Amino acid sequence: MERTDFLIVGGGLAGVSAAEAIRSLSARRIVTLLSAEVDPPHDRPPLSKEFLRGERTRDQVLLHPIDFYAASGICLLLGRPALSLNLADRELLLADGDSIRYRRLLLATGGRPRKLNVPGEALAGVCELRTLAEAERIVAAAATASCPVVVGAGFLGMEVAASLATRGLPVTVVNMDAQIWPGSLPPAVAALVQRDCEARGVRFLHDTRVTAFDGKDRLEVVCTSGGDVAADLAVVGAGIQLNTELAATAGLAVDGGIVVDGQLRTSSPNVFAAGDVASFPDPSGPTATGDSTTRPASALPLAGHRHVEHWDNAIAQGRVAGLNMAGQHVRFEHVPYFWSDLFNLTINVVGFLDGADETLLRGSPEERRFTLLALRDGALRGALMVNRARDRRPLTELIRHRVTLAEHRDKLVDPTFELKTLAPR
Repeated sequence: MERTDFLIVGGGLAGVSAAEAIRSLSARRIVTLLSAEVDPPHDRPPLSKEFLRGERTRDQVLLHPIDFYAASGICLLLGRPALSLNLADRELLLADGDSIRYRRLLLATGGRPRKLNVPGEALAGVCELRTLAEAERIVAAAATASCPVVVGAGFLGMEVAASLATRGLPVTVVNMDAQIWPGSLPPAVAALVQRDCEARGVRFLHDTRVTAFDGKDRLEVVCTSGGDVAADLAVVGAGIQLNTELAATAGLAVDGGIVVDGQLRTSSPNVFAAGDVASFPDPSGPTATGDSTTRPASALPLAGHRHVEHWDNAIAQGRVAGLNMAGQHVRFEHVPYFWSDLFNLTINVVGFLDGADETLLRGSPEERRFTLLALRDGALRGALMVNRARDRRPLTELIRHRVTLAEHRDKLVDPTFELKTLAPR
């Protein structure tokens, strides 16, 4: 049996950020970072973009060189899945039969790709994208593919489609919804982005469900509700399933994620949660957000809580959780941010776009440079920027301080107006 002061389960960005935060406050305590993956902790956003396009190497997507962890006094355990958690004894049992006793524990278990549960899903040539190993398989398959299919038109699916098209491949996107990025983009803006993708050879089949994957020894056809589509590579991006089983079986409160308080502490006082898997207090309402497609109502977090599946959130929550595990009392207060790149479109989103009662347009969609402002009760709730990244910082401040903007509508829609003049000093 091993012992550690701080045990972090999950080798993603939240887990690594937490380990770094703990180490910044505690030089002598033992910090153990446990990951079920065999690859060192890596940055996931580039996997669907630069790595898939061949613009970054394996080493360039690692969060740190492998020797960083030993040099920082962080015990990194790779390829060691957790099996069960005993809260009373503060003990984690591993799948290999070993166990680890801890003083404080962080669950940063993230999620896994959601299965379609259709015949042929295990065929060679049918891929998911969540880890570096999966990204490497897609890169290898893309080298010989001639007719790839992407299942799902969320942010991940669209990034994969754009990257494969950039490699010169004719991509077909099969989407069960009526538009790309359902729930995130107004239909007119979604249509604009789609036209840009179509101009680069991406074909879309909307309102279409995959019913099976078929082939003799490997994928040859994607069977859909609208007919068969020839395919020698399929990348499924149907959202993620949160890895809450370890927490739920141990008796922690789970509701649309592992339920935490404002300091990211779970229903057990020595256990914290951070990243995709954490359902945290949020005054903006009971809606979850992320790169998922259709999410069942049962997956929504409890009223006043939400979970966020983005890179920026993982860093921020991991740091706060780590500081609090080390004895601080920091409240998690953060305006979420994420971005996506599609060909020559750079999309940035701050805050939340759901639940708005008013939407304002700043700039020109026809010129592919604009910002959508989502307001509720006269205050900015969120914003989506297309090729207007310079708006992000002032808009973040307006959201953070809940500045009332009702009387400034004329200024907000003027793309030449300096938004920073509205932010509190």
